[in-house]
Amino acid sequence: MIDVSIVIVNWNTQDLLVDCIKSLKKETKLCKIEIIVVDNASSDESVKKVKKLFPEVIIIENKNNLGFAKANNQGINRYKGKYVILSNTDIVALDNVVDRMFLYMEKNEGIGAMLPMCVNKEKEIDLCCRRFPSLRLQINEALYFDKLISKIKFFQGRALPKSFYNSTCDVDSVPCCFIMASRTAIDDVGLLDERFFIYSEDIDWCKRFHQKGWRVVYFSDAKIIHYGGSSSKIAQAKFLIEKHKSELQYWEKHHGYFNKFLFRSILVLHYLIRIIGYCILYYVKPDKKKLYSEIINNYYKCIIFLMFNRELKTKK
Repeated sequence: MIDVSIVIVNWNTQDLLVDCIKSLKKETKLCKIEIIVVDNASSDESVKKVKKLFPEVIIIENKNNLGFAKANNQGINRYKGKYVILSNTDIVALDNVVDRMFLYMEKNEGIGAMLPMCVNKEKEIDLCCRRFPSLRLQINEALYFDKLISKIKFFQGRALPKSFYNSTCDVDSVPCCFIMASRTAIDDVGLLDERFFIYSEDIDWCKRFHQKGWRVVYFSDAKIIHYGGSSSKIAQAKFLIEKHKSELQYWEKHHGYFNKFLFRSILVLHYLIRIIGYCILYYVKPDKKKLYSEIINNYYKCIIFLMFNRELKTKK
């Protein structure tokens, strides 16, 4: 009997994938695990290298990039364990994380999904747990209330404050970077919604766990390194637009067309405020004109998408 099946979706991250598998095998001592790699048509030698170094790993090779949700579902449909972990490739397991999560799930009933503590490469805690989206939270973030008066709970944003990460607690949603779910809960709730190509599929899944009466837990007694948490703060327009596409899908699915329209309008306000701010900085700090110009251009592209559902092509 497999205790935990670990599904890893890969797309052109050969070295990260190998390091991820090595750490999982090294740090899992109690549980019997199986590792399933779903490769989304990588052009590097990811598949070849995994086959050579880890012949026991199950590999599903897709001819096209099917997206994060659909690829994970392929792995879930193949898993044999009592529990399944959906893992990114940019993960390094620490301190017997799989064993600790498995034992906690075994001892505590009613948990549908669970995430361990995530730290970046500097070992700083990634504040990755989120409240479910709402118009109030979105307005707080658009108007900077979540930064200026964050001590007042009503004006906080979606991210849970740092104090929440000191102990294990129930939360609204967790990301799918290293999420453990039980077979019983998945059978009840269903797979990831494949309409989400990438982004927001984790929020939707957690929403459905809650709707079916399952707990979603942040588990502070187990830890992973998540390199994705240390990515550049300057988000490219393509990244932002893909993220907003998924967010709009989520709002339409769970809140209806009118609230989706309101959410879209608040996002436009969000970017207008930031463009004004960066335009001021553009003239106040001339040594950073190139940086601010790039940010303004990215935010402008997002506004065009949100207002007219049209993506501006990047000039070569």
